Amino acid sequence: MPKNSDRRSILALFCLSGILISFNISALIATIPSIARSLHQPAGDVAAIVSFYMIPYGLCALYYAHLATKYTVRMIMIASSVLFALGSWICLFSDQMNIILLGRVISGIAAAAVTPMALMTLGKIFEKKVHGRVIGLFFGSSFFGSTLGLILSEFSTWHWLFIVPTILGCIVAGGFFLGPRIGMEANRNVKINYWDALRVIGLRRILLLIFLMSMFFHGVCKWYGVFLDNVYALNQQTISFMGLPSLLYIK
Repeated sequence: MPKNSDRRSILALFCLSGILISFNISALIATIPSIARSLHQPAGDVAAIVSFYMIPYGLCALYYAHLATKYTVRMIMIASSVLFALGSWICLFSDQMNIILLGRVISGIAAAAVTPMALMTLGKIFEKKVHGRVIGLFFGSSFFGSTLGLILSEFSTWHWLFIVPTILGCIVAGGFFLGPRIGMEANRNVKINYWDALRVIGLRRILLLIFLMSMFFHGVCKWYGVFLDNVYALNQQTISFMGLPSLLYIK
């Protein structure tokens, strides 16, 4: 087991990762109309930047558990953080929609590593009596990242919003590279079989609920800014400000 200081460091790094992946979603909610005008594209087409991030995120999340049986969690988190920064960097310096969508796919694939790696690792290195608090802190960091994204989108143009995840992705990668290694090993003795899990009725119901809530959240993120811009002609700052109460409700 890692030392207490090492466990706190690992928790802090995963919380930073949670901030990173949630910031990238919420920061763009209000800026989709601005991106559409900047790129001279229909807002409905530009809204795909949400889907091209969230769908790869959802599809790839399950696969990382298998990777963690072959590679160390530390190696996976370093690689995924660098890949996330690369995807954001591509979006930062591009004015072509196809290139931006490519960057979003790369970021989505990389972001998918965070939640499964965090749950597996934090559950392993912390005692059961504090699991609730530890996992709560991790998911609470995602809320902080979403709120920060909406606040910054009130003041920044859309290109600048990709600077934060680019820099933070590099910081997180460096943190995992320099951070503790004990507790971040590969889970080589763990057998993963999703088909067996799906045979449990209670688990299927939970997964169905997660699917429905994720679909609702995806729809809100994709169309919220477009709707307020088209129907009420609200500017980016107002849409961002109005998004804060809705974010509180969703979370």
